[in-house]
Amino acid sequence: MQRHTMIFWGKPKRESFKEISQRAYHVIQLLDSFGEELKPKYFTAFKKSEAEQYDGTYNTLYSHLKRGVNREGNVVFEDLGYKISFFSSMDDERSAGIRLTLGVSHKSFVNTLVVNLPQAVDVYSKHVANNLTNLFKELIGAFNPFWGCIVNDLNVERYEGDLYKNHLPSTVHWLNFFGEDTVNKIGLDKIKQAPFQEVVEVGSGYFLKLKEYPIDDFSSEDVALQAEVNRFLGLSY
Repeated sequence: MQRHTMIFWGKPKRESFKEISQRAYHVIQLLDSFGEELKPKYFTAFKKSEAEQYDGTYNTLYSHLKRGVNREGNVVFEDLGYKISFFSSMDDERSAGIRLTLGVSHKSFVNTLVVNLPQAVDVYSKHVANNLTNLFKELIGAFNPFWGCIVNDLNVERYEGDLYKNHLPSTVHWLNFFGEDTVNKIGLDKIKQAPFQEVVEVGSGYFLKLKEYPIDDFSSEDVALQAEVNRFLGLSY
């Protein structure tokens, strides 16, 4: 079974909590605008039946995010950021999992946004694929990542489950974002010459679309295209 996950990583950065919470709310609003499939309806809880429903307001997000600071006992580690997570439906097949960590300033860690797409969503349909592409581009602006992708969880096992290796992505995925550092390491000319369907400058880097629809790991053509681009860009595999 092929599942798909949207992932963004952002560089550690010192910010005020107001800046952190406003950015988190912008991200949540974009996910909400996608539709019911990705709408953050409930805060994650130990038992799903006890999950608190999210009312969609900034004030509620602010208070929950504030409580999500990293701590050990009474010791608070603000440099490890603030965590918050949601899910979109009580029906497991229709539920997206949304995990957000912002405010990380420790140089050994990164800010993250991870969205596990619901199994019931047909990512290979034109309508959904187009909407995911538009959402991905909007989230680049809201989250300010240095790298991002929509990964096929089965396909990435071809790369030993590694997302990043030797300071570069281990592979290209269906949708990708390469920040300035990655673009400079690979070379912009090489990226533009690679057989991507779309290469567009967005924010501080480039949005890269491999093909019209997500990678199907059961398709020899998709896997061959992915390998061809990897070789062209000089990625690890």
